[in-house]
Amino acid sequence: MRTQFGLRFWGKHQDRALKMLPASVPVEREDGDGDFCAWFANARSREEYLSRITAATNYITDLKRMDINGPTAKYYVFAEVQLAYAGKLYKFVDTYGFGYPYTAVDFLWHDGNCACDCNLSDMIARHCDQNFPEMPCGKQIELMDLTVDGDEPEFIDARSQISKEQKKNPG
Repeated sequence: MRTQFGLRFWGKHQDRALKMLPASVPVEREDGDGDFCAWFANARSREEYLSRITAATNYITDLKRMDINGPTAKYYVFAEVQLAYAGKLYKFVDTYGFGYPYTAVDFLWHDGNCACDCNLSDMIARHCDQNFPEMPCGKQIELMDLTVDGDEPEFIDARSQISKEQKKNPG
């Protein structure tokens, strides 16, 4: 599997950063939201781009970015979760974005924030049952099953989407 070198951008200056990308760099936008990912052929070309936009602008400090590297960097990581509480099962999928380490997701659910009832009750309310009660910290909700996986998702081409948006709102 080939190593990917990506940058994920968000923040108020992301569209300006997108315009400064070479046309040869593939750009994808997840599910039509504002964040976009640029995929470079190698680490050197990514660093050259970052140097160029840093030298050409004074807004780079306001541009939020995350470096994404590795053979699974272009995989969109998700967890299929099954929880049990008071004799009822709750199943849902939680997403983590590109290149998120599988071990970190596993840690979150077994020993991190997702291992506590206060957060689990919020997730059940968000994903399964909006009337699920908010619970205090504890261990009453049981993690029955956790499957962490990654997949190459369907993308919306960021350049074409921005072009369409600019045609609708040219100001």
